[in-house]
Amino acid sequence: MQKYISMKGGSATHRIEIAAILFVVVRNRDCQVVTRYQTYTLRTSLMALLDELPTEDFFQVHRTIVVNMKHITGLSRENVFIHEHCLPVGRSHYDELRGIFIDSFNEQQEKLPSKSRSGSIGKVKRVKADGKSG
Repeated sequence: MQKYISMKGGSATHRIEIAAILFVVVRNRDCQVVTRYQTYTLRTSLMALLDELPTEDFFQVHRTIVVNMKHITGLSRENVFIHEHCLPVGRSHYDELRGIFIDSFNEQQEKLPSKSRSGSIGKVKRVKADGKSG
């Protein structure tokens, strides 16, 4: 699996660690790649950047925003939270994002040793709009 992407931004070519990418936002035809350490402004399309990123880690939550699923710290109907950042979630993307988020949380819980899980909240159950477990 590739660890870095190389993209041109202005007069420089940037080598960006994929795991460090928190999210990508399109602004004025540029992609702003926000990492833990800094923000890169790249002159590329969102689709071209998505082709470079691993599909199992990145998800488009809005027509102009892609997030790294490994960095999501919270989710609401309108927003996704990545550390101190609050990003909007498009209505058409919410249900799929919620399912992926819950599944990834459950996978992380299953990987913990049973002693570590004893004080945790356990598996998250999906609840349908009618209030019944699914």
